[in-house]
Amino acid sequence: MMTEEQHLANALTAFIGRPLDNPLSRSEIMETARIALAALTQPARPDLKLPDGWVAVPREATREMIESGWTYHLITKDPSAKGIWACMIAAAPAAPHTAPIEPICATGGAEWVKVPREPTQKMIDAHMDGMVKGGAMTAYRQMLAAADELSN
Repeated sequence: MMTEEQHLANALTAFIGRPLDNPLSRSEIMETARIALAALTQPARPDLKLPDGWVAVPREATREMIESGWTYHLITKDPSAKGIWACMIAAAPAAPHTAPIEPICATGGAEWVKVPREPTQKMIDAHMDGMVKGGAMTAYRQMLAAADELSN
């Protein structure tokens, strides 16, 4: 059985792909609109609210996040993990208000994780180690792993 989200995604894909030659019936279009409206207007669940000083970021850094961190580094000539982190957080897309946000170590596979807005010394050390071992994406992943101890 399809979830409402899967039904919505399939219906919208079909509608957007061929709006004039739409395979959906009027009732399917109305049901899709109802689901979309409900998803867009429902308040965020209380369990998704983040504590003060924490933000939701994608589990995998986006290209924009990586570019923002590199731009900071190139313009300022400052490899500071704090500055790079701040730029990456600012460039992160906003988490949908209904997205499940998990601690980093959670195995549920959520696309969003909670991290402190200000990096800890352990996160800064992990960033430097990650840059040496594999570059920006490795540094980001290691910072998330270092932040994990705080999020539980």
